[in-house]
Amino acid sequence: MATDFEFLSPNDKPAMLAVGNAESLAAGKFVLNELGYKIHVANNHDDFVTRFS
Repeated sequence: MATDFEFLSPNDKPAMLAVGNAESLAAGKFVLNELGYKIHVANNHDDFVTRFS
């Protein structure tokens, strides 16, 4: 199974946001996108550890 990696560049703005429902996720993604942030969503704790460790 291939994994796509997207690394941070010097011009990226990293941030972490944790939300508990779909409405908050949609709002957060919209705002962060408007501010120029890259968006990666982890669906659960295990997914987060796998993708961001």
